[in-house]
This record gives sequence, C-alpha cells and structure tokens, in this order.
Amino acid sequence: MTAAPAVFTRSGPTWDEHGLEQAWAAMAAARHVLIPTHINTDGDSVSSVLTMAEIARAANPAVRVSCVISDGNLPPTLDWVPGVETMIRYTGGPLPLDDVDLIIAPDVPEVRRFGPLYEAYRDLFARTPVLLVDHHVPRGDEPALVRFTDTSVIAVQSLVHRLIGQFGRGRVAITPHIATLLLVGMVTDSGSFQRVEGNGAPTFRAVADLCDAGGDLALVMDGTNLRKTPGMVAAWGAMINRARWAGPVLWTELTPAMLEGTGANETDGEGVINWLVGTRGVGASAIFYRQEGGWRAGLRSTTPAVDVSAFARRYGGGGHVQASGCTFAGGEAERDAFLQSLVEYTEAGLRR
Repeated sequence: MTAAPAVFTRSGPTWDEHGLEQAWAAMAAARHVLIPTHINTDGDSVSSVLTMAEIARAANPAVRVSCVISDGNLPPTLDWVPGVETMIRYTGGPLPLDDVDLIIAPDVPEVRRFGPLYEAYRDLFARTPVLLVDHHVPRGDEPALVRFTDTSVIAVQSLVHRLIGQFGRGRVAITPHIATLLLVGMVTDSGSFQRVEGNGAPTFRAVADLCDAGGDLALVMDGTNLRKTPGMVAAWGAMINRARWAGPVLWTELTPAMLEGTGANETDGEGVINWLVGTRGVGASAIFYRQEGGWRAGLRSTTPAVDVSAFARRYGGGGHVQASGCTFAGGEAERDAFLQSLVEYTEAGLRR
C-alpha cells in the first residue's frame, strides 16, 4: 500500500517512508548521477553535493557521479573542504552529461538555482528525474521525483544527516569523511553555531555523534574561521567603510570600482552581511552587489517578524526567513527604490 504524500509545512519534513524507498531505488538504478552546487556556492552547498555523491555510491557502487560547481566559482575560503578537488567547475564548455539519468539537487528549492549550468542544460533538467533535498522556504511546487524539505534545520547537511539514518538498515555508513562533510555544512551555514535548532540540543547531539564517527571538527572550525584571504580583507574594509543607515536597515554595496586595484573579487565580499546584521539597532541588513544590468541583493534580519524570504520573493528570489537574496535590474535609482521598500517592510515587521 502506498503511503499518502506528506504535506509541506514551514518547519516540518515533506517526506515519508515511501519517498525514502523511492529515492533509494532511483539511486540504486542510476548509471550517471549529476549533483550540482547552487550559484554563489557556500560550505553547505559544496559539502552536501559531496555527501550526496557518497550516498549515491552507497546505493550503487558502480554509478558514475558528476559533482559540478554550477557557475565555476569556488570561493578560496572553501578550498580546504575534503574532496572539493574532485568537483567539476562549469565555465561554459560542453560537459559529458548526455547519459545522466538522475539529478540530485541539494540546498536549492528549485533547479533554476543552478544558474549557468541550468540554462545550458535545460533539456537535461526537463527530462531527468530529480531528488530535491533542501531547507529553504519553497517558492512553489518544484517538480521532483521525491522532495526532501525541512526548513526547521540549521543547514541542509543537518537534513542529510537525518536522511542517512532514515534510509535504514545500515545502507549508508557514516565514515570519518562523510562525518567531516556533514560538519562542514552545519558549521558554515549556522555561522559557527550562532544559530541552532530548537534549544540547541538537537544540533549539538548531532555534532557529538559526528565527532564520535570520526568527523574532524577542528579542521572544519579552522577552515571556516581562520582562512580569510587578503582579498576578503580589502573587500570587507571597502564595504564596511561604505555602510549606511536607512531607518532600521544597515546597508552597503560592492561595485567593480570599489574592487579596482585591491586584487579582490565579488566573492570576497560574502560574509560582511552577517557582520552588519549583528549591529545594535538593526532590524535588517542588505548588501547590493553591482552586476551587469542590475544588482544582486543579500538580505538578513534580526527577527522572524521581518521575513526577508517573503520580501525577496517579490523580486523572484527567496531563501530563509532571516537570510535570503534576489536579483533585480536597473541602476542606482532602482537600488534606492528597493532599499526604500525594504525599509518600509522592516519597519512594518518590527511594529508587529
């Protein structure tokens, strides 16, 4: 008898035993699995791709797995992650993906978040079954063979950790390598445990279990917190110097002109937003990255009452309740209009 499909809730899982078995059967039967990172990738994305590759190999030791950095950009702060050297960087050239018969999509609510890779291989994504594994608030009902979604967890790797146990019967052994990868996602996406699940107990029980399994927490903490590059120092300095208040919103920007002569790039500016949102008096923070024809906005808030995921969805973006992003077209006038809307939205949320 087939179990009734689970119904999505904001903070609950979307799968059942039937979905687990269906996903395992798909991985066991697959001959070539594609597992991409999302654009502007981070530690949770990279580590979950590598972990899902290990799970796919556990289901079928003969499977071929292609782990792809979908926009070709690996932040230098992630070059220490175990296994990252095996990943393919997509830079626009053809990839041998014609025989892919399963796509695993971790850390994304929809496959278009694979950016350039998705645009180049739309037909592949349209015809191939997808296993979606995510912890973001979904924007819609993304087609998927099985959808594993839970927005209550601190990282998609927390969800993957649970899936490993739920697949059952010792199908996936948590090796020291897998344990370390799971810790990478949990540490990086939580800001080194500035955010925890519930009262913290579920998070730290999982961390303890992974350390007992041989996970290298010291490597992960050092890699996360002690690997800043000179480019990051230059970009952060320029962005913090440019920071301005707009009501309860503290914002800054990063433009190509600001990077000239510094040796830094746009990726080096990632992370500043989490520093800004920790400032007293902030309701929300924003960073605007100047791009060709428009802007990429990163958004954070200090309270769930200011749901920046809902705000980002107005512009085709999304993410978490207190951490999200989007893109929009235009110049400084459009940026200023976006900022004014964010200020009004933040003020309304803080009054609730």
